[in-house]
Amino acid sequence: MPSVSEHERRLRELPCIVSERRPVTLHHCHGGSLKGLGWHVGMAQRQNPFLQIPLHAEFHIGSRGIDSGTGVVTWENRYGSQLDHLREVDQILSYEESIFVLARRWEFEHRSKSGARPVDEDDDPGSEARLGGGSEEVR
Repeated sequence: MPSVSEHERRLRELPCIVSERRPVTLHHCHGGSLKGLGWHVGMAQRQNPFLQIPLHAEFHIGSRGIDSGTGVVTWENRYGSQLDHLREVDQILSYEESIFVLARRWEFEHRSKSGARPVDEDDDPGSEARLGGGSEEVR
């Protein structure tokens, strides 16, 4: 399992997942296409470091930015779902385990430390069926 710092270093080496421009900033994915999969967290909770995508500042915090008032749903309609971008990052990085498995493991460890209910198998947002690995597409 790569460390968080190693994962983030590798993400920063990639071009923007939307425009292929550089340099990039790292966007913690939230809401939108992830909300129904159990990955959505509130504002006061720590963001999962394995659920990040590289975005040029324009698409992160700039005039077209997901975190600049455009809104997640509008941004995803224009530039693609965060879930699809995470899948693409997962393919590019080609870790031994998918970033979704790594994210679930990170979340389990951190939820356990905080006293929150850990993710269990029934909640598994990293399963192939829930991530659209089968014939059904997740939106």
